[in-house]
Amino acid sequence: MSWKSTLKKAAAQQEFCRPAFTTEKIDWARVVTVDFETYFGVEYTLKKMSTSEYIRDDRFKAQMVGIKIGKGKTKVYGPKQIGAALRAINWQTHSLLAHNCVPGDTEVLTRSGWKQIKDVPQTAEIMQWDPTTQALSWCVPLAKIKNKAKELVSWGSSFHRGQYTAGHRMYFQTPDKAEWQVDTAENVAKRSMNNTYIPLSGYYAGSTDGALTEAEARLMEAIRADGSWRITDGAFYGVQFNIRKDRKAARLHKLCVAVGVDLSEPDARGRMHIRRTQAPVLAKLFELLGLNKTYGCWLIEQPLAIRQAVLEELIFWDGHETGKKGFQWSTASYMTATTIETVAHVSGWRVSGTWRDNARGFNAKNPGALLFVATVTQTSRAKLVNKPTVKKHSGAVYCFTVPTGAFLMRAGGRICVTGNCAFDGLILSHHYGIIPARY
Repeated sequence: MSWKSTLKKAAAQQEFCRPAFTTEKIDWARVVTVDFETYFGVEYTLKKMSTSEYIRDDRFKAQMVGIKIGKGKTKVYGPKQIGAALRAINWQTHSLLAHNCVPGDTEVLTRSGWKQIKDVPQTAEIMQWDPTTQALSWCVPLAKIKNKAKELVSWGSSFHRGQYTAGHRMYFQTPDKAEWQVDTAENVAKRSMNNTYIPLSGYYAGSTDGALTEAEARLMEAIRADGSWRITDGAFYGVQFNIRKDRKAARLHKLCVAVGVDLSEPDARGRMHIRRTQAPVLAKLFELLGLNKTYGCWLIEQPLAIRQAVLEELIFWDGHETGKKGFQWSTASYMTATTIETVAHVSGWRVSGTWRDNARGFNAKNPGALLFVATVTQTSRAKLVNKPTVKKHSGAVYCFTVPTGAFLMRAGGRICVTGNCAFDGLILSHHYGIIPARY
C-alpha cells in the first residue's frame, strides 16, 4: 500500500454507530411461563457444567414441568405428559417467558465493539467465556431472551456494576476452591462479599493475520502516546518526538534498537525523529493508528502476547506507579480508552477508570475537556466487596444463551463475565423440538 492511499484510509476512519431500536409490544395474555424440574447429581449439576452441556447431556431428565399461560392457573405435568402439554400450545402466537436477565442498556462485546444488548440480534457474534479454561472466543448465541422485570439485584463497586434479575446465573470463586462456581444472583448476594470473587476477564487468542511483533507493539504505544506524525503537503516523512524526561528518552531509544530503526539525536529544540525511509515498519504502524493516533477494535484481534505487550508498555508513557497493586494510566481519547479497557479484559487483565476534567497541557484553556484516568491491573478477577441492593425496575430485560454458558458484558462502564440464560427455552428446542417464535 502506498503512503498516499494509507493517508486516505487513515483519514476515512470513523467511530462505530449504534443502530436504531424499535421496541416490541407484548401480548401478556399469550405469554407462557415454563418451569422445569430436572434430575441432577453430584457431578451432573449446573454448578459444574454450562447450561448447554447440562441440557444436551445423555443424563438429562425432565421430572415435571409447570406451565402458566397469561394470568391463568399454573398446571403441573409429569414426565410422560410433558411433551403433549408443550405441543398443545401454539408457539407461533404465544411467547415464552424466559427468566434471569439484565437491563437493555447492558452492553455485550460484538465484532464491531460494545453494543447495548437490546440492540444486538441473535445472529451477531458475541464474546463468550469458558469457565473451565477462562478462554474467550467469538460465537453466535443459541438464543436471545426478552422479558420484563420489576426488581434487579444491583452491585456498585470500583470493578463491578452489574444489575441482574434474582435468578440470573453468576460465576464466582472462593478462597477454598480454585474452580469457578455458579449460582443465582440472589444466592450470591447472601455470600460474604470479601470472600467472593467474580471473573472480570479472560484470554482471547486473537489472530496471527497481520500480527505485529512484540517490539513493534511497544514502539507503537510510544508513538501513540508521545509521537507526532510528520506530514507535509500530503507527504509522510516519519514520526517526531519532543521528549524532555530522560527516562522516556532512554525507553524510546531501547524500543528503537529492539525494532531495528534509527532514532536521530536530539536537535537544538530537543526533537528526535524516526524517518520513514529508515523505518519501513512506520507504514504498518501509521495504517493501524491513523492520523489521530488512536487504538480501535483491530487491536483486540492482535495475538494475546502482543496485546499484553501493549498493556505492559502503558506505564512507561501515559502511566505511573501508585505504590499499590497495578498502575495508573490516562488518555484523552475516547476510542483509545474504551479499546485499552476492552483489550485488558480479553487479555487476562482488568481496567477500572473514570472520566475527569482535563486541565493538562493544551487542554488547560479548553473548558469541558475530559481525561480518562484508570487503574490497570494484571489480574482477571475482583472481590464483590459491597453487598448489593435491590432496585425497582420498569421495563424489559434481556439475555443471550451461549454454548459455554457465560459471556462478556459491560455495565456502568465496568466489564465483567456473566452467566447466560434461556434454560427452559433450550430444553424446549433440544428435547421437544419446539422453537418459540418469540421470547
